[in-house]
This record gives sequence, structure tokens and C-alpha cells, in this order.
Amino acid sequence: MKRKVVFLLIILIIIVLGVKACMEMMFMDENHEETQKVMLDFLQENNNQVFKPIEFMPARRGFNDAMNVSILVVESPDGFYVNVRERVQNQGSFFTNYVNALVSWLINKEIDYSTVDGLSCAKIHMFLNQAINADQLDKLRKGEIEELSKIEGSISSLIAMETTISNSDFNEIYNLYKRLVALGRMDNLQIAFSANGEESRKYVNNFPLYGTTPWSNFDRNISHFALLFDMNLSLEEFTDQIVNWEDRR
Repeated sequence: MKRKVVFLLIILIIIVLGVKACMEMMFMDENHEETQKVMLDFLQENNNQVFKPIEFMPARRGFNDAMNVSILVVESPDGFYVNVRERVQNQGSFFTNYVNALVSWLINKEIDYSTVDGLSCAKIHMFLNQAINADQLDKLRKGEIEELSKIEGSISSLIAMETTISNSDFNEIYNLYKRLVALGRMDNLQIAFSANGEESRKYVNNFPLYGTTPWSNFDRNISHFALLFDMNLSLEEFTDQIVNWEDRR
């Protein structure tokens, strides 16, 4: 009899815990939807544009989770990605990379990437080291390129190739490198050769989000990778640094 009572108690506890877990999951799902809506509304109201939600990454919850963040990735009407973040300890307070993304998009419009065969994706990402005022932001939204010369920041450029290093045309890649350098403010260039164009495109398009992870960890199909800091290389030096970069690490 006692065994039967104990067994029934165990079953009851399992059912209660299961129901509790289901209710918590339902609450979390509803809470995530509300969080996404609030974050999206914030971005749209502040920029007077309609953004398309792409991905939502809820903050990890648990012990000492105050600094964890929820991230909403959206696409602007012009096709560039913006990340909206909310820290657990500051719910209702959002911060975005909209200005960096807008400036980067304007710079990328000036570069012709179509001249490189086997190119999967390429992007410039600028990280401003100064605040801009409302008048500057308005001019940037209107596409006034000359305003970029008044803005200071660091520039990272990423090139993803779908070809292997052995069958890539380094003359074409080098000419693209020279066009990027001509911008005058590029700090580094990352180039990866990968058969998995989708993963690398995701990394390149939203480098401000995924850049904390090494590219080779994000896309496991990368066969060769190089990171260049010298922006004054000849074709021979450029080719040599890419081909032999991993041996020099």
C-alpha cells in the first residue's frame, strides 16, 4: 500500500512539474513576442521607417543574468541589417547600431563588388567613434555622401569567396582591395574562402553582431582565411600575405 501511495505521489509531482514547465514556456513565448514588438516599435518610431524582423535572440536567464541581452535583428527598407538590444537589468531601455549600419550602407553603395568572379559576399562595416547630431543624421538619411567626410570611425572590410584559394583570381581580388583602400580609412580586411556561401553571407552581412566570434568558428566550411592590416600592399605582397597568412600566425 505504501509503495502505491509513494508511486502515486511521484506521478503527481511529475505532472505538476510538467504543467509548471509548460506554463513557464507559454509565458516566456508570450513575453518574447511582446519584447520583440516593443523593440521593433522603438526602432520604427525613432527612425520613421518600417523594418522587417529577421531574427530574435532572447537573453539567457538564470543566476547573475543582469548583463545578458535580448537582440532583435531587423532589415531596413534599404536592405541593411540593424540590431536592437535590451539588457536584462535595464528592461525598456534599448540601444541600436542604426547609425553605424546606415553609414556603412552609404559607403558600400560607392563600391562595385561585381567585378570579382566567385565572390559570395563583401561588405564594409564602419564603427563610429563619435556621436552625430540630428542634422547630420537627417543628411545621411537623405543620402548626402559628402557628410561622411565629417565622420570619424574605424572601418573593417570582409570578403567572402565561394571559390578555393587555388582557383581564385587574385588580380580581381587585389583590384577590389585597392578600391576599398581608396576610401582612406580602412583598418583591416578579412577574406575567407568557403564553399558554404550561406553561412559566410550571414556573418558578413551582420558582422557587428557575429564579429565577436571568429569567422572560421561561425562557418566551419572555410578552407582558408586571412586577416590583413597593411593597406599599402603590392599585388605580389597582397597575394603572398593571403596565401601564407596561416603559416605566419
